[in-house]
Amino acid sequence: MLGGIAGFLVFQHWTKRGMLSVTPDVGWVISQDIANQRWDEAIKLALGRIHNEKKDYDEYHELAIIFLARADEDATHRYEWISKAMSYTDRAVSLGPSDMINFLQASQAYERAGDLAKERCSYYQKGLAASEKGLSLVPKDFIVGGGRQFPAQPMQTEFDDLIYRLQSKVNACGAGKVTAPNP
Repeated sequence: MLGGIAGFLVFQHWTKRGMLSVTPDVGWVISQDIANQRWDEAIKLALGRIHNEKKDYDEYHELAIIFLARADEDATHRYEWISKAMSYTDRAVSLGPSDMINFLQASQAYERAGDLAKERCSYYQKGLAASEKGLSLVPKDFIVGGGRQFPAQPMQTEFDDLIYRLQSKVNACGAGKVTAPNP
């Protein structure tokens, strides 16, 4: 249920910005390019979806996903790909500072980067800070999307689970609860 609501909100977010109606098949093509390790083609398509970065900032998460998938496959250049992924994630966060879905996606990207990196603690700390910021943006009762109301509890639970998971990973680093820079 949590995934369904989050998925709907992401879908609504993209639809509201006109990205899904203009290019409905591009996401599928990008996922196929990732699966077939056609990194340059996937990046080109994802960049092509950004027409106005102030409105299309969530597309930067797609680029982060591509670079993280590439980092997972290319251990030799892993640091370079993680670095590029995080630059796109950081850009999305800076352009959408009041968007809870943006912070959810960023938190997930920071966690994935930490899972891949040797120096993982800073990524987990950044993910934790982004999760806490995203949770603070979730309304108390209902989320409104597409003219419909949804209970906020599933989104709160999604963030709570992410915070718990990231806090556990930060603790495993031996860093305890360290305040990361605000995303």
